[in-house]
Amino acid sequence: MRVLAAIVTATSLCCGACGGDGQLSHHAHAREASELCGRQTRHANTTDLPNLDRPHDAARAIERAVERQRVVLEALQDLDPPTVERTAIARWLALIDQLLDQADLMVQQLRRGDHGAASETATRVAALDARGSELARHHDITPCHFPDVGGPRSG
Repeated sequence: MRVLAAIVTATSLCCGACGGDGQLSHHAHAREASELCGRQTRHANTTDLPNLDRPHDAARAIERAVERQRVVLEALQDLDPPTVERTAIARWLALIDQLLDQADLMVQQLRRGDHGAASETATRVAALDARGSELARHHDITPCHFPDVGGPRSG
């Protein structure tokens, strides 16, 4: 019976530290959010998106990047930040969601051959990524970076 009690206690302590059912401290939230974003960013940095001049390939790559980042966004939304930071963290997460919506729009623009609109959307995605990074750093969180979806590149 003591072994069972020890396992239950250890499990509850572990779950609490991992953002299970309790509100996280500023440092715990920043650490967990940073770990999630750090893994996503490392993957984004190793993902070479095709040039927008290859719209079909670029659309598929951006679509996959959006899917991966939506998984990270859901995990970030599951974290319970400190009460005093909830509104600001919610704003940051909404910005990430907006970025992903814009990236989805870009996929559609590329698929229908609207390169000009896709290039404009790429500029908005980059601006949202920069703003999201700024908000994350303000809360001691390693930013979640979306892969560079810049316009056509020269040779």
